[in-house]
Amino acid sequence: MTDHKPIYENEEDHDNEQRLANFLAEKWKCNMLRQKKLSQFDFIAYRDETPVAFLEFRRRTHLMNDYKTVIISMTKLVAWHSMSGITKLPCLFVVEWNDFIAYTNLDDAMKTAEFKISRKTHNRRNAYDDQEVIAFLQTDKFKTLLVK
Repeated sequence: MTDHKPIYENEEDHDNEQRLANFLAEKWKCNMLRQKKLSQFDFIAYRDETPVAFLEFRRRTHLMNDYKTVIISMTKLVAWHSMSGITKLPCLFVVEWNDFIAYTNLDDAMKTAEFKISRKTHNRRNAYDDQEVIAFLQTDKFKTLLVK
């Protein structure tokens, strides 16, 4: 029997990602290629048909310094490790908080990451009992792109 998991991306998520991609394309003078739903990363940044970075986006509805960490799933980290190992391209984790847009290169972020099993909670978008290994990345290691 197949375990079907729902997809928790909605139109607002899509619009937030596209807005961030447009902002970064202009700031970094590159093009952004949206990846298909369920791809390991949200976008690939490229110039002249040459990929320059993999990008994962996250939107948080609080201030950057409200919490000392932001989480990323082991699934994303496995993809990062594999894709970066093969291509030697950076994998950038871009987070938009209510007061900042900032990013970290996962190569740098993983040096101080802590790992835990995610909690069962109704506060997540996933199913209540959907647990996995997650990494806690230090927000003070992120580089600011925009102060809102």
